[in-house]
Amino acid sequence: MGNSAKVSEIPDCDLCKQEGIENRKATVDGKTKMGPWAYMCEEHFQECGVGLGTGKGQRIILAEYCPACKCKVALCACIPVEG
Repeated sequence: MGNSAKVSEIPDCDLCKQEGIENRKATVDGKTKMGPWAYMCEEHFQECGVGLGTGKGQRIILAEYCPACKCKVALCACIPVEG
């Protein structure tokens, strides 16, 4: 796994929600210094995150629309996987 992950929808920051702050979007899905993983806004990532990369965290990137079926998913089943 790399330093980024595509998602179909940007989630809210889990740590902001715990503090009563609603609708602050996450920029990272990562491990926290406290142990558990969380969706974190940039502020919480700088304060509580352990870094980016395998076993640490990934930047959240909004997936683009699939050119074949126009759905908005990170991995669309209508596109054949080469390999």
